[in-house]
Amino acid sequence: MAKPVSLDEYQKFAVRIAADKELRDKRTAVVYGLGLKGESGEFADIIKKILAQGFRLEASQDKLVKEAGDFYWYVAMTAHQLNTNLSAVMNVDTFGEILPVESPEACDLFSIGQELLKLDRYVLAVNECMLEFSENNFVRDELAAIEALHELFVKFVFIVQLLGFNANTIAQKNIEKLKERFQGEVFSVEKAVNRVE
Repeated sequence: MAKPVSLDEYQKFAVRIAADKELRDKRTAVVYGLGLKGESGEFADIIKKILAQGFRLEASQDKLVKEAGDFYWYVAMTAHQLNTNLSAVMNVDTFGEILPVESPEACDLFSIGQELLKLDRYVLAVNECMLEFSENNFVRDELAAIEALHELFVKFVFIVQLLGFNANTIAQKNIEKLKERFQGEVFSVEKAVNRVE
């Protein structure tokens, strides 16, 4: 069994490689909000291709895990933007302890597609907070923002589990990918542009 990944250690790692880790400003609020929207969209696009274009789920698993890991990174950075720890957002210490509100049962890809459409509501709620931050340089109701981020991440983990993935494994694979890509250094435009997937 894989070692449980600590939410706060994951967040510290995410912050360590972020180029703008010292900033919690209007620009980073927009960047992290767009990141949540973009990564959830890329994840949804893979499911759409499986549903509509005949792509195979088995052949798409690595891509889904990669996009899920990227989404985790933006969740961690959004928590950082809100000046809180990921464990405080989730009320647990490790990725393995995140339990979905609903019981993940075997379901078809159509149902997973529906759940991804519902996910947009949660992304929108978080992004309303990021928009407020980008306009005012703060969020009036930080508790509501943290709760919105909590609900978003729980819903995403639910979807990931419906697909048969483990939240902890995704976190581990994302850390490995980012360590390899940045080799202990911070983000750089050059490394991002010239990366090999």
